[in-house]
Amino acid sequence: MIFLINISRLFRISILLLFTVCPIMGQTIKHESLSPEQYNKWSTLSIDNVSENAQWVSYLVSYESAIDTLFIKNTKNLKCIAFPKVKTGIFIRETSFISKLPEQRFELFNLTTNNKIYFENISDLQIANDNIILKENLNGKGTAILICDYQGSVLTRIEDINSYSLNPERNKLAYLSTVNKNQIIILDLPKNKNTRVSYQKGVKYEKIKWSNKGESLLFIGHPSESQNLNFTSLLFYHTVSKKTFFYDIRSDKNCPPDMLIEGQFHNSCSITDDQKRVVFKRVKRQDQTISNLQEVQIWNASDKNLFPLRQRYPVNRNDRQVILWTPALGTVIRIGDKKNPNVIFNSNHNFALLFDPEKNKPSHHNTPLIDFSILNIKTGETSEFLTKQSGVESAKTISFSPAGRFAVYFKNNHWWLYDFQRKKNLNITQKLPFDFSNKTSNYGDSSLPFGYAGWTANDSTVILYDEFDLWEFDTKKLGLKKLTFGRNEKKIYRLADSKTVDYYSLDYKVQILRPGQNIILSVRSLNNEYSGYAFIDKQRKLKVIDYEAKYISGIKKSSLGNQFVYLQENFNSPRDLVLKKENSEKEILFQSNSHHKKFAWGHSELIDYKTSKATALNGVLFFPANYNANYLYPMIVSIYEKQTSNLHKYINPSLLNGSLLNISNFTTNGYFVLLPDIEHELGNPGFSALDCVVSSVKKVLAHFPVNAKKIGLAGHSFGGYETDFIITQTDLFAAAAAGAAPTDFNSSYLTYNKLDYKPEFWRFEDFQMRMGTTIFDDYDRYQNNSPVRHAAKITTPLLAYTGDSDSAVEHTQSKEFYLALRRLNKEHILLIYPDEEHIIVKDKNQIDLTKKMQDWFNYYLKEFPKPNWMNAQ
Repeated sequence: MIFLINISRLFRISILLLFTVCPIMGQTIKHESLSPEQYNKWSTLSIDNVSENAQWVSYLVSYESAIDTLFIKNTKNLKCIAFPKVKTGIFIRETSFISKLPEQRFELFNLTTNNKIYFENISDLQIANDNIILKENLNGKGTAILICDYQGSVLTRIEDINSYSLNPERNKLAYLSTVNKNQIIILDLPKNKNTRVSYQKGVKYEKIKWSNKGESLLFIGHPSESQNLNFTSLLFYHTVSKKTFFYDIRSDKNCPPDMLIEGQFHNSCSITDDQKRVVFKRVKRQDQTISNLQEVQIWNASDKNLFPLRQRYPVNRNDRQVILWTPALGTVIRIGDKKNPNVIFNSNHNFALLFDPEKNKPSHHNTPLIDFSILNIKTGETSEFLTKQSGVESAKTISFSPAGRFAVYFKNNHWWLYDFQRKKNLNITQKLPFDFSNKTSNYGDSSLPFGYAGWTANDSTVILYDEFDLWEFDTKKLGLKKLTFGRNEKKIYRLADSKTVDYYSLDYKVQILRPGQNIILSVRSLNNEYSGYAFIDKQRKLKVIDYEAKYISGIKKSSLGNQFVYLQENFNSPRDLVLKKENSEKEILFQSNSHHKKFAWGHSELIDYKTSKATALNGVLFFPANYNANYLYPMIVSIYEKQTSNLHKYINPSLLNGSLLNISNFTTNGYFVLLPDIEHELGNPGFSALDCVVSSVKKVLAHFPVNAKKIGLAGHSFGGYETDFIITQTDLFAAAAAGAAPTDFNSSYLTYNKLDYKPEFWRFEDFQMRMGTTIFDDYDRYQNNSPVRHAAKITTPLLAYTGDSDSAVEHTQSKEFYLALRRLNKEHILLIYPDEEHIIVKDKNQIDLTKKMQDWFNYYLKEFPKPNWMNAQ
């Protein structure tokens, strides 16, 4: 009986729902069509900061009009406060938020009481442990420092300030005062106690540099009477022993008279971690004379550098010298010499790698191969270390442990560990069956690795990447442990916030990875259908934060506890601000572009296809707004390399698109847009791109309502090359657009870059152009993959564009192709934007290009009226 009653109730409820829902189902929800005049409604959401316990989050909503607003939101009660025209701010514990306003104003907002305190004429801000340090400009009468508590009350005001610096522990403030001509003072903030440091008379100190441990500091100065920054003097002060030491380059008998101390850049000096030594750079006084441009230029094929580079930057191995000063001993020695003038220190400055960047020149590589020697600074002993090492500047092929005991380097497709004290090398990946060299891009040069994540504390372990996973090598047990299992899961794990270390800097600091604190990993599926984040806990177990079929990015972690804030989006769903607390469900804190739902929009799908050689690939197909499966649509194929990473990215409609095609602009105007992944064959970049693109289009034509006679092709830079080449081989496309494209392999190979004055050989031999050898060793293949070689076969109308100041791809490449097509009587228009580089940056030019590209495809693919600018003059 109860069973019958329940069925009866269910039947009555179903009938009620049917009558309730059916009227809605019978109605079509109408969305507005989007016009360019409405593009300015769209904003971009980004995360600014997170308070220490993630009780508050700040995020920026920015517009192309630059009328931006910063918001802070309480993650518990969702209280939200707006800060118009503000771009960033800092949370002070969980009590206050300080932000920079226009016109040198700062606002301190009390998160509990909502009280506001404003500071005027403030140009800089630093947060100490219990204080706010503000730099006040006194209307042309100098500078003052305001030392405030966290509530905004001014505790101390110090005028006549020349320079100041907060120590790494954020409890001491060193400053240079102009009172009585020159004073050096160190203020202990908690104790409010000043320490005056004696200084060298006749010297005006301008720069302050703390050691990484904060126990000592360096002051850099120049003669008092000098009006320029020709630095000649150093003052070293130890805060514990309170001892002061001086060095003056003018009294150094071993220093050439035309040398100065490099003091312009913060990274050109450093105090070693033992607090006993100082490293700095001496530089030759700049010669203001200009070489005679009317003299005969001598270009010798054996020159290490091209003539224009030598003319602009003459090489003198003694122009820059790295110096080690030991204040207590009074010793000053040069590290390196004329033979090997360049220096990279290990982390504790007990050893140095010496090399000559000019030695292996002339070079056909982007950066020349380097020969390294190791200098034991204590003993002065030098020994050979690495020869013909590649990728030192452009890739992560070498790293020093934070305490200075080890280096890891990539050589011969393996990672090696070097122990400086024991002088021993160990191949740490040779027993693994997996490849640590990156062959996925098929550039031809497979000597570069996937990279490394970094080191843990006390030099205990180093974490390396293979194609999928993270491997941790224990420097004591000499064993490798896999931290992730992406190879089996078909996922790729990488450190989400990888700090780039500039080892050429004298004060570099190695990021220390701490399980349970800062090892946050980005994770994505191989086909980019899924993405998210995970972290390594204290037990070195992998914990998933979020992983789903969205594009997830921009993660930030609270400094206390495991609370995470990040962004998520889909192509048809604008960015959300997400909070994820450990062991809790994620919460959406803010949804951007809420007006999106009013407009007709498309969606995206991941497709798969196979090339003629049965290579399985993926692509992304974006559907037109108001999609109707019974209607034939035009389609634009936008190409570059592998682009499935764009599957879930939300794209604001815009007239400001740099040099690229805006997908949303076209999908909201009735187009399919296809982004096929392209896998290139070494030595055949053009034909392999052709195969991939044509195969992907055929797959779409077989399964989706695309008009086969109304397909366009577009690409920029390397994608522009692919576009120009593909239309020489097929009449599949009714129109094409190519920007900044290399079109002639002969002239493009035999030119040099006008920014760095390097020959362009490397782009073809071991980089993106993927020829894998010289033009002289495989001339026929170079010609066969060169668009201009096949220009006579083009039947597709082509719109080309370039900047007349392009230093990446010479604008002459576009002009040469224009002349070829002009002579061949082809349908072609070339747009040349004045004073523009490889990417179009001026607003008016971006708008013009966006509109003309839309005009071009609308005319050929949608049969719109022909705009006047397309008519011949």
